[in-house]
Amino acid sequence: MTDRSTGVLVMAYGTASGPDDIERYYTDIRGGRTPSAEHLEELRGRYAAIGNRFPLLDTTTAQANGIVERLNADGGDTFRAYLGMKHSSPTIPDAIERMAADGVDRAIGIVMAPHWSGMSVETYVERAEAAIRERGLDLPITFVRSFHDHPMFIEWVSDHLRTTLDTLDVAARERVTVLFTAHSLPTRTLPDGSQRCKTCGCEPSCRYRDGLQETGDLVAKEVGLDDHRIAWQSVGRTADPWWGPGIDEVIP
Repeated sequence: MTDRSTGVLVMAYGTASGPDDIERYYTDIRGGRTPSAEHLEELRGRYAAIGNRFPLLDTTTAQANGIVERLNADGGDTFRAYLGMKHSSPTIPDAIERMAADGVDRAIGIVMAPHWSGMSVETYVERAEAAIRERGLDLPITFVRSFHDHPMFIEWVSDHLRTTLDTLDVAARERVTVLFTAHSLPTRTLPDGSQRCKTCGCEPSCRYRDGLQETGDLVAKEVGLDDHRIAWQSVGRTADPWWGPGIDEVIP
């Protein structure tokens, strides 16, 4: 074991801490713009539908602890986990300050979202780098920007999918369609009618969209699926078009 200490900054979107925190959270994800009463009540209803339980922080904590447990089992450097949420506490700057206080020598950042996009993963990277820069810290940090095609991730998804498929009878298994779904992103329509990510600046092929398709294709090959498709969810309330089709369109 060496004396070198590496901080592992595990980042996620964040969520309300409870029913009383929903308005604060909704305002934060809207860039400080207060939501309408109608939209706020709709979100309250969605949280109520899952029992007003907000599991994201617990889930991310378990992931962070699992990551450093595996890393420390290999010997060598000492790894310490730090949580950084984008829209709730503990925030990414909070995590950077804790690293500095603990005297870590370097850091690795990873967002708990396997598919890269400029609108998601890069915004976490920017917040972490800004927190280091604004505090004048000498803290080298590198980032895992994507793991959508990592063999261990594909194996993990495949194993969970097999467990679900095994609950079906033979007839149902033969006609099952598997949907791989992710959060949609806004796009802009080009003169030729094709679409390009509005925020990422990707080519029409779109690294984010293609990444989801690649995950689906790799899992389908591993499991032996006859029919699989990608679909999108959580389209924002904006005038811009978003990646489609939506899962609510595909299921019917």
